[in-house]
Amino acid sequence: MYAYTSLWFSSLCSVLIINMTASLPLPQRLDAYHGSYKWVNWMSCCGLLLLVISRTAVSQTVVTHLPGFQGTLPFKLETGYIRVGDVELFYYFVESQGDPANDPLMLWRSGGPGCSSFHGLIYEIGPIAFDFEAGNTSYPKLILNKYAWTKMANIIFLDAPVGAGFSYATTTEGWSSSDTESAMDSYEFLRKWLIGHPQFLGNPLYIGGDSYSGIPVPIIVYDITQGNLAGQKPHINLQGYALGNPITDEKNKVNSIIRYVHRVGFIPDELYESAKNSCNGDFYDVDPNNTQCLEDLLLIYECTMNLFTQHILEPQCALSTPEEDNSKANRRLLEDLLPNISNSSMIDVLRLTDQHRDLWCRYYNYILSNTWANNPAVREALDIRNGTKAEWMRCNYSISYTKNVNSVVEYHRIFSTTTNYRVLVYRYVEVYTCDTCVVTGYTLTFATIRGGGHTVPEYRPKESFAMAKRWFAHYFL
Repeated sequence: MYAYTSLWFSSLCSVLIINMTASLPLPQRLDAYHGSYKWVNWMSCCGLLLLVISRTAVSQTVVTHLPGFQGTLPFKLETGYIRVGDVELFYYFVESQGDPANDPLMLWRSGGPGCSSFHGLIYEIGPIAFDFEAGNTSYPKLILNKYAWTKMANIIFLDAPVGAGFSYATTTEGWSSSDTESAMDSYEFLRKWLIGHPQFLGNPLYIGGDSYSGIPVPIIVYDITQGNLAGQKPHINLQGYALGNPITDEKNKVNSIIRYVHRVGFIPDELYESAKNSCNGDFYDVDPNNTQCLEDLLLIYECTMNLFTQHILEPQCALSTPEEDNSKANRRLLEDLLPNISNSSMIDVLRLTDQHRDLWCRYYNYILSNTWANNPAVREALDIRNGTKAEWMRCNYSISYTKNVNSVVEYHRIFSTTTNYRVLVYRYVEVYTCDTCVVTGYTLTFATIRGGGHTVPEYRPKESFAMAKRWFAHYFL
């Protein structure tokens, strides 16, 4: 455990400036920072003052062994908590296995909102993974991931927002969060983390995530940009961001889903045309009195309710409780039941699917994470604080969270005209395509990986690794 200087005083300065410009339209906020010399000087003074007068506990532990992994870890793994207001944000940090002093630094957030970054660490881009081929024993086994992005980048896997993974609040009020609050917490976390790890201040920084992180990640980038322009200390060497299958606009997402399920043949032409006409082409802002539109949308739901939305070619993973009928819309996914299932019962389920592979579905892989992370030996190895989390969940959908940003399109537009950020957006569909666009220094690489699922590296690790390796190295895909 180590103690490092906090940034609470500088955070107060930042909050004051952001609140004073909050009423301005989004494009003008950045302009206000560009043209305000007094603000910059004041923020610089704040940054210097905080180094002298403020202190708080920031804990970190170097983990050399993990239950389930044989031998000493062949990479540097650090875990810890950083306090941001009333919140203790937990993180896993993996130092690059390549050239940590020069390789990029990435802050990674998983989606949800409420999913632990452990998903990204174990199932997607981290250096270790569960061994699904080893057979289901009483204890999950870990193996090395040869397609880990940590081979060419230092990655901080952050449990955010509060309530996700091992992150927790110290007050009742602290458990509530929102898109904007969570983004600001992540920014403050990053500043404090860099103060405690000054050797990475010069590394090019990228913010990454997938799924719902498509909302907070651009806001984090915006907050960092504002802070840098305002003279916040330390200056953060932000170079861009990467997003996988990101939510960008809630309305467009819903409308696109309807168009997609029609395009791939899950709903008939007649139903799609009826819905398009009755809903006036808008399936998001539906008039509750528009009976025909509601009926059409219900029929579309019934046609698609058995699809596994993470990958439409994989089986839906659903269990029915005795009082539920499989044909009803309120079927509960297996993972929704996990907090109420004992570890021994989980192992029984795994053994059953190991014997009958035709019963397998994606969520059975996730049972391993609940079994592993809730084991006392694992918590001890990760240095989890006793009493802070009674039950760890891969995705905690019961968090108190307000979705107060419906679209981040304007953020992307601002970055494209006012910054030189490099941006990677990747997704999956049936056909492979890749496009790179350069707009006034802002470079957007748009990649599609054939055969991937919603969390692309989980489904196509080799292809995702090749994509990330080239992108980090500034090569065209």
